[in-house]
Amino acid sequence: MLTSSMTPVDIFNNIMQDVPKINYWIARGEQKAMKNFAKQFQFPKYYVEDLKHQISGIEYFLFYIQRQQKVDFEKKPIAICSLENNKFFIEFGYGYDIDKNKKCTIPIAVLNIYDGHFFERYKERYLHDETLQIKDVIGNFFARLTRLNLLEINDDIINDWRWKYGYFSTVFYTNEGVCLGKRSICQIPNVSLESEKVSKVVVNEYKTFVSFDMLSDRQKVAIKEEGLKYYDRYMNHLGELYEIGAMNPPF
Repeated sequence: MLTSSMTPVDIFNNIMQDVPKINYWIARGEQKAMKNFAKQFQFPKYYVEDLKHQISGIEYFLFYIQRQQKVDFEKKPIAICSLENNKFFIEFGYGYDIDKNKKCTIPIAVLNIYDGHFFERYKERYLHDETLQIKDVIGNFFARLTRLNLLEINDDIINDWRWKYGYFSTVFYTNEGVCLGKRSICQIPNVSLESEKVSKVVVNEYKTFVSFDMLSDRQKVAIKEEGLKYYDRYMNHLGELYEIGAMNPPF
């Protein structure tokens, strides 16, 4: 069971120990997901199962997502934990850093942690349907998500957000709105995580969601400009991967 006293390394290791069982569950549920998709008439489509690992005690939402016709569906497990009476929903996996000297990519562990408050605000500010259960709110969020760009923060973007929403240090731009949160890196000297030798855990914490209709015209312009800068950085990043011959897809 995941607790508030665990470090990001502890959380990642505990979840990764469940991965073989998660993969088994996902494969077992594919036929049910396909049958469920056949009953849905609009894209994007999603199907979710709620399961609990009996040994670790960790609960999981297992999502099957199909955004377009004739496209293979995506399979996304989300860990569920209760910390201090609040719900957190955790994406997990591996990303990478680039070692230009060795001309290779280096695995890093990644945790994307969504506060329960984040999905409450997404439901209220974008879906506008208070009757939806949490798994349906999350299913809608990931099924509709086509872009998640990390923006450089400036005064035009922030405006009065810190007064309204409390402390945050990171802004992510999606195709539906803006996510406010924090980003941190947990270094792991001389320690290996389960399955992969990595040097750090990157933690993205998503605290709240702001829809586009809540933005001022000034903020919209500033976010669009930063979004273009993100695209340039991303293309430069791809160029670096081509140079070292390591075209791994980003996490």
